[in-house]
Amino acid sequence: MPLYKKIQTDSYAVFVWKVTETYDELIAVLPHSDIFRNEAERRFTSMKRRLEFAAVRVALYVAAGIDYPEIGYMASGKPFLLHDSRELSVSHTQNYVAVMLTEDKMPGVDIERRSDRIVNLKSRIIGPEELADSPECLLLHWSAKETAYKIMQCRDVDFVRHLKLSVLPEYIISDGIKKSGEAVMKTVHPDYVASFMINYVLDDEFILTYSVTSKKTHQDNLCNDDAAKHG
Repeated sequence: MPLYKKIQTDSYAVFVWKVTETYDELIAVLPHSDIFRNEAERRFTSMKRRLEFAAVRVALYVAAGIDYPEIGYMASGKPFLLHDSRELSVSHTQNYVAVMLTEDKMPGVDIERRSDRIVNLKSRIIGPEELADSPECLLLHWSAKETAYKIMQCRDVDFVRHLKLSVLPEYIISDGIKKSGEAVMKTVHPDYVASFMINYVLDDEFILTYSVTSKKTHQDNLCNDDAAKHG
């Protein structure tokens, strides 16, 4: 399971792994592999979901050096590490997983395999003031909004009405294609109004987006107190 990409700053680390192993091979890498195997097979009947489960934990174990990468979930669905104080966000798509860790900020990460099928979902992604016609542009908007949604931890978020990619990435409005950059996401959910930067990476096989916001900003905007409680 090779490390495909690593992005690290003083505030966060993002690891992208290309999954080449089988489920059994991944589980075997983990410490206490029997415990993780039992959890995966108790929770999921789908081999695809079991593979994603194992791949995320192997990425945390091998790339991030987390000795026992056990994950719990808050009432909002946000994952957290049971044996590590760092904040966590995870995403997976066909043959890739992405994990993001921060020391003192709220993270969000999303990875989407390239596909023209995203065109069929345009009405669920793009508002009238947003410009996105190509599959790549649509997928970038979708991924950016998934990242924002993970940071918000709100219920009933409408990607068209509540999430606005208000400053378009440079590559959309120029002749060239910029392989990485950032854009401004504005959230206008009734219970979560905020603005933060979304970083993006345009890979030949996937689009990756990620962002962080301060915990104070997040708590000031948090729409549901239950989201902050472990479920």
